[in-house]
Amino acid sequence: HSGIARINLSLRHPGSLKPLHILPAFFLAGSLACLAAAAISLWALAPLGFVSLLWLTDAALRNRSLWVGLLAVATSFVQLSGYGAGLIAGAWRRLVLHRSERQANATSFF
Repeated sequence: HSGIARINLSLRHPGSLKPLHILPAFFLAGSLACLAAAAISLWALAPLGFVSLLWLTDAALRNRSLWVGLLAVATSFVQLSGYGAGLIAGAWRRLVLHRSERQANATSFF
């Protein structure tokens, strides 16, 4: 819901949507592109491996725990993908289909 909420906030408060808020959508699109391209060449997974290694190393060193590093990789993918998917879905429903806030979030807690 956080991605959809960002679209709703930007409609209520123009100018509040910053480039930083859009990055998770690009992360999701890039991740899916890497996964699709992996059918042609496994080298397409290199960017995902690189970012995973960065997250793993940073979290493991900061917390002195390899387990925490592994959890950081998993949670980073889940959080960024979830936010990105919510942002894309919210933008589609609210900006393209011109649905109301209630209609766009019909399956959520409203």
